Amino acid sequence: MPLQSDLAKQLLYPLEDKPDSIILYSGERIFTKMDAVIETGRIAGGIFYALFVFKLLPLSWRNRLYDFIAENRYSWFGKKDRCDIPSDSIDL
Repeated sequence: MPLQSDLAKQLLYPLEDKPDSIILYSGERIFTKMDAVIETGRIAGGIFYALFVFKLLPLSWRNRLYDFIAENRYSWFGKKDRCDIPSDSIDL
């Protein structure tokens, strides 16, 4: 859901500093930055559950790590102007 939607504005009202990063609303809780990534991994399960190890770091360190990755992701992985549409030969 877009952050500009009425529901998002209502849910994020308690946050004084509305982040410009990933936000996850799950189970009546709001997760931001690295905590949102960790919680998403917990929900997804499997190998992604291993992200939970980052909970051992203090929150400030987790968020600095998130910011570092966010600032460098395009130089590491590149940036596309559009999303690729899978061909019919790819099983979804």
